[in-house]
Amino acid sequence: MGCRSQTSRSGRWLLMLATLVAGCLLSGSTEALTTIFFEDFEGLQLRPPEQENGPFPRAFTHVPPPGWFRDASDVPGVGTPSVGIFEWEGWSFADKDFWRTVTRPTPTVPTPRDRFTFGQGTIAVADPDRWNDLGDPANQLGFYNTLLRTRPIDLTPATGEERLRLRFDSSWRGGCCDDGGSFNPNGNNQTALVNVVVGTQTFEVLRWESAPYYDVITQKPTTQPFASTGQPNLVNAAYRPDNFNEQVVIDLSALIPNPSGQAMGFANSMSGEDIVIEFIMEGAGDDGWWAFDDVEMGAYSTLLADMNFSGHLDTGDYGDFALGMLDEEAYRLKYFGEYPETNGSLDSTFDFDDVPWFLSKMTGVSPEPSLALAAAFAQFSVPEPGTATLVLSVLLIGGFGGVRGREQ
Repeated sequence: MGCRSQTSRSGRWLLMLATLVAGCLLSGSTEALTTIFFEDFEGLQLRPPEQENGPFPRAFTHVPPPGWFRDASDVPGVGTPSVGIFEWEGWSFADKDFWRTVTRPTPTVPTPRDRFTFGQGTIAVADPDRWNDLGDPANQLGFYNTLLRTRPIDLTPATGEERLRLRFDSSWRGGCCDDGGSFNPNGNNQTALVNVVVGTQTFEVLRWESAPYYDVITQKPTTQPFASTGQPNLVNAAYRPDNFNEQVVIDLSALIPNPSGQAMGFANSMSGEDIVIEFIMEGAGDDGWWAFDDVEMGAYSTLLADMNFSGHLDTGDYGDFALGMLDEEAYRLKYFGEYPETNGSLDSTFDFDDVPWFLSKMTGVSPEPSLALAAAFAQFSVPEPGTATLVLSVLLIGGFGGVRGREQ
């Protein structure tokens, strides 16, 4: 009992020590990721509902952000009051609470739209499922197709960087193969596309389809794994299962201009040209939706031990080293999908064995790297082996004088 009590007191002392110095040793952290582009739609002026109901004076708008382009001309019956619910004719910018509330079957029964917790405030939504509730146009007239294009994006700030990533929050529910038989024998296959447009060239960088298979005989999209003959159907490599709340990251590093101004990869003919990003939904029937928010493009380079991608080693790297070790998903959400081992390890595995190497890299950043990293771990509350054990381990690995003297 006495031994356990002593260990507990030591653990509390270590936590207090690390927490006390955290403010000094971890201050001044910087994140120098170069943000090329960002849009969260919060600056849009929303209007009251047109055909939907509900106490939402700021419900939606079809007017995109400045410089953006929205095209709903290929939505069947667009502009006809009796065909398709107006709010959802093509891409809409909607208050998330308005969208998730008016689409409920009853006010108190949530739908998977409620799970889009990454999206906040005003979001971009294409919702053919709700649109089709007036007049059933997806079975009478045609499939739902709509396009949204960003303003031109200047990639000059990315020159000299190693990586370029596009990131956005997303809620996706697909649907296929059961609508539009009267006008399209192939049926519906709700599809999401993200394109990069460089001058007159268009490059597809994301494609999600709702059909898990293509019929091996008819080539039609289908949900069935086997054809009528018993043969296995073709697996659709573009099939995307439903995911109601995720962060999507797309690698656009091939677009980074080199010092001469030309891109290094698939758009290598560009020279000083801006790009635009297209978000497209096509081929949708009485299906699902695609909503997104917080579109961001960031450029950065890699430097070993630079855990916060600031371009140099600084005190902020301690906190993100600890974050990456304790919560990989949170680290990846913070840094464009990068794994912590990208900068935090000499091999493909990021674990506690990387602590001595990391501390050696940080010797020029602070006088006691082990104490600074212990302070970073002390900011997190973790299950067993517990924060105190982690703090003690870091201090022992780093050879922090006070602890090693007591150990001896």
